[in-house]
Amino acid sequence: MGINTKPPLVVSYGMGVDSTALLVEMHNRGIRPDLILFADVGSEKHSTYAYLDIINA
Repeated sequence: MGINTKPPLVVSYGMGVDSTALLVEMHNRGIRPDLILFADVGSEKHSTYAYLDIINA
């Protein structure tokens, strides 16, 4: 990276209350992550997967 280049802003998203609140507050402040990571272990509740479509927006 160059001297004037910012590193990418990467957020690890666990689909829980705390990480959702973090993303909501970042949105409210006009902060957009460069990358949001979500590790799908295949054992989430159906409602969690349904909510993923909402948070992706």
